[in-house]
Amino acid sequence: MQGKARTCGTAAGMLALAPSLALAAADLEAHLAITGSATMPDGVDHVEYALAVVNAGDTPADATKVLARLPDEFVGPQWTCVAEGGAACGLEAGSGDILFETGMPPGAAVRIALVTGVHDPRGRGVTLVLETVTASAEPDQADNVASATYQRCSATAPMPGDGEPAPYGCTFRDSFEPR
Repeated sequence: MQGKARTCGTAAGMLALAPSLALAAADLEAHLAITGSATMPDGVDHVEYALAVVNAGDTPADATKVLARLPDEFVGPQWTCVAEGGAACGLEAGSGDILFETGMPPGAAVRIALVTGVHDPRGRGVTLVLETVTASAEPDQADNVASATYQRCSATAPMPGDGEPAPYGCTFRDSFEPR
C-alpha cells in the first residue's frame, strides 16, 4: 500500500499514527547582550548593549509591550531603536527607560542599541533586564525575558577562559545573544 497511511484496528492505534498538528502562534523572543565595554579611570565605565525583540512565530503578536527599566547605576544612557518587518519603535531614540507597545507581524523585530556609563562602586555588577509580553496567544513564554550583567574588572584581572589581563570590563552572564 504505497502512498497510504497505515492504520490499526483500534482508535488508540489510529491516534498514535495520526500526524501531529502544530497550532500557529506568535513566539516572542527577547535577546540582550553586552557588545562592548571599557573600564574608565573615573569609575564610570563605558558599556554598550544590544537589545532585540523578535516574533519568531507564524502569526502576529498584537499589542506587544517592550520594557527595559534602566538601573540607577546607569549614567547618561542614550539609546536608538530600529524596527523591521512591520514592527514600530515607540521612539527612535531616548535617554531613559525603554517602554513602548507595537504590533509585530511574523518575522518582525525591534533592535535597540544602548550606550551608557555604568557606575558600580561596590563592584557587585549591574544587571539590565529586557521583558516582552503580547496580548496574542503565545504558548512559549520562557524566552520573553533576557538579562545581561556588567561587572567591572580591574586592569590586571583575568578574563574568564583566557588568563590574559583585561583592559576592558567583564562582559559575561548574558542570558541571550542578539540575532
